[in-house]
Amino acid sequence: FPSICEQILKKGDLQITTEHKNRLREQKLRKIIAHISAYAVDPKTGIAHPAQRIELAIKEANLHVVDHKTAEQQVNDFIDKIKLILPIKLDSKTLELTIPLKYANAVLLFIKKQAIVEKEAWVLDKLLVTCTVPAGLTDEFFSKVSSLCHGEIDSKIIKE
Repeated sequence: FPSICEQILKKGDLQITTEHKNRLREQKLRKIIAHISAYAVDPKTGIAHPAQRIELAIKEANLHVVDHKTAEQQVNDFIDKIKLILPIKLDSKTLELTIPLKYANAVLLFIKKQAIVEKEAWVLDKLLVTCTVPAGLTDEFFSKVSSLCHGEIDSKIIKE
């Protein structure tokens, strides 16, 4: 019996309903849209494209999710095709944040989840963090960090 199960798992196909397939496709599409909206900006203004605008561009380009590929594998194909419809540039920003000691732990935990930390150092009673954030999420990131520090933070963009 175990060898039969093993063969089924290795060589068999799993039958799923059309409704379930559609849900899986929709989930992949949402992941693709979220990824593109996080990293994509309008090259002229530098402002992030909202998810709804990206979704409309995907529909206009008549793009469809491929079942046997992950969302991450399909992102670049989607970007290449919607570039013809929507001016788009993938970008990230490098930020320098100076965080007061009393907020350092909570803010650093958040930063490590949301960004790529390039450097962290203590300068007197403040934590100096240099990190890279997807360009489309920069405003949201600044807002959350400022909220965690109750506005007591110095921040600047060091690389656009």
